[in-house]
Amino acid sequence: LGPSATTVFNFDHVFRSSTSSSSREKNGGARDDSRMRDFVFKGTLNPIINHLFEGSNIAYVTIGTRRSGKTRTILGNDMGKHRGLIQRSLETLLNRTRSMAATTGQRLQIVVTGVFLKGDMVLDVFNSHDG
Repeated sequence: LGPSATTVFNFDHVFRSSTSSSSREKNGGARDDSRMRDFVFKGTLNPIINHLFEGSNIAYVTIGTRRSGKTRTILGNDMGKHRGLIQRSLETLLNRTRSMAATTGQRLQIVVTGVFLKGDMVLDVFNSHDG
């Protein structure tokens, strides 16, 4: 693209960080990351989990500047105390498959892959030997 070229990006959802001073004041000086992750999950991932049961694949991606909370949003923090999008998605998925198995007797196989891209590195999120 040259200097006079215009690029337009369309987004289904854009979520802003809750780091404003008024937001921190309402939460005793701390960011309310758990509430924001819940808002993002309910607004984006929870509705598309239905597509998995129709045979589709889903992927979610976070994009942002360095130290903006991408990994924290996806993985959570504090050793599971604050669940990230992966934990919330898996809980929803497993609860739904258990419910289906109880009512239909069907067994489902779930395959999950997680990758972390950083520059030219690709790491398996679920394989502790890569980190």
